[in-house]
Amino acid sequence: MAPRIRLTPFEQLMLDDARRGYPMCFHIECAGSGSLDRERFAAAVRSAARRHPRLRSRIDPGLFGPTWLPPDREPDIEWVDSAASREPAPRPWRPIDPRVTSGVRFVGSETASAGWRIVMTVHHAVCDGLAACEYWGDIWTAYHGGEPAPFSPGRPVARPADTQPAHCGPGLLAACREFAALMPAALTAPRSSFPQTAAADDELPYATLQLDAARASQLRSAAIDLGGTVNDAIVAVTFGAAAEWTRRAGAGGDTRLRVLMPVSLRAPGERLPARNHMSYAFLDRRFDECLQPATLLASLAAASRWVQGTGAAARFLDTIGVLARVPWALQAATRMPLCMATVVTSSLGNITRRMRAAVPTRDGCLAPGGVTVESFACVPPIRPGTGVALGVIAYADAMSIGVLADSNRLGADAARRFLDLLERQIDALVTAAPPTTVAPRPADALPAHALE
Repeated sequence: MAPRIRLTPFEQLMLDDARRGYPMCFHIECAGSGSLDRERFAAAVRSAARRHPRLRSRIDPGLFGPTWLPPDREPDIEWVDSAASREPAPRPWRPIDPRVTSGVRFVGSETASAGWRIVMTVHHAVCDGLAACEYWGDIWTAYHGGEPAPFSPGRPVARPADTQPAHCGPGLLAACREFAALMPAALTAPRSSFPQTAAADDELPYATLQLDAARASQLRSAAIDLGGTVNDAIVAVTFGAAAEWTRRAGAGGDTRLRVLMPVSLRAPGERLPARNHMSYAFLDRRFDECLQPATLLASLAAASRWVQGTGAAARFLDTIGVLARVPWALQAATRMPLCMATVVTSSLGNITRRMRAAVPTRDGCLAPGGVTVESFACVPPIRPGTGVALGVIAYADAMSIGVLADSNRLGADAARRFLDLLERQIDALVTAAPPTTVAPRPADALPAHALE
């Protein structure tokens, strides 16, 4: 019998942080057209999962800490036929308990435009968003009848300790004190003067904004001209939208806002069986700084370079590694009544490159087995105190921005209202950029970061 594998501190945190009303799950939505063969798709899901043991494994809580059981479950696959059934449709965003089932679920449905939509929900203890994208690529490759891309360790990179001086940042204890001393403001419910509209029961709980190729190219050019990347621009407009939300709620002044940004710890080109290989970076800005898009983006670009160059994101893993050694400490830390981040912003980059699906393309879109995959969208989970989670995917030269909001606390239409503010911030950032001096490149150059 093979020895059981203990959960890493990050995986244990994802398991312990699940709470009623706040499942620790992220969603990646795939939509397209053409006649999707359900049996063929289900077979592709199962075939692709054989390459990724974590997607077929359960978690044993255990007396001495949680461990991974040998693979004995398949990802769940459900189809919604609301027109043909009086039974309530299964909700793709409902919780997953990886101690009982696979940590992956697919819910497919037909759309009003005679197309189809499939939402993959993943418990975050199982893997991160980049790994989930690779699994999507394996699925479409299997659906088309091709061979999946081989796993590879990636190019070696120098460890931050080998390239940076030891005094490049505060020690672990000092960093924790600094973090705790600057608790950010949480988003609050809008004033009654702002109307709210209830979402329909059968709608997904998140809202999406699609930037076409021209608009995505404008955003990227603006980011370059202001000295940053698309990811820096997304974080900047997120800060701007959060600041505007805060202003409309009657706050501001010396308010501090914080964006939590998942950071991939993969080596360049690395492709391994699905797992979590990521950490978190926390970016803090004052309210007034968030209202100046050009200078804000420049400061975020510098912060991003520092995070990547010093390996600062790994300090979060050091912290939870210490807590994981003490029974119940991680779970207790997640229950503290504090706002750890105002908003979560997660970028998956160019999903086509991440998937590496061995399928033909049509107008830049994947075209496996007679169907056309027209779009992707993603959202990270939200936590109590963090009102909004934002996910970004670049696909076929366009860009999708998905927002999941704490509707119980912020209102039923909070996700859509935050996206409206975000779209205005994108306009402001593009306007603030000087005339472009760099030839526009495809919008799929969005840098890759993992989902929360």
